[in-house]
Amino acid sequence: MKDLTDRINLSKCINHFLQMRRVQKAGGLRKELTPETCVSMHILFNYENITHLEAVVLASHIKGIVRELDNIPF
Repeated sequence: MKDLTDRINLSKCINHFLQMRRVQKAGGLRKELTPETCVSMHILFNYENITHLEAVVLASHIKGIVRELDNIPF
């Protein structure tokens, strides 16, 4: 996983996930789209050296990071 996360900008992907989650909560995403699929498409579009399977794995990893961030009591 370390090799994959070194090849992308994690902070941009996390911000994209958070933005897509806000859009989903507002009702702006199609039913078949989730923030996780949007992030995987974002990765595929912006990083041409990443395969589809790697993008899905990275999107799942980013979803886990966001869950951990949500659990931090502010």
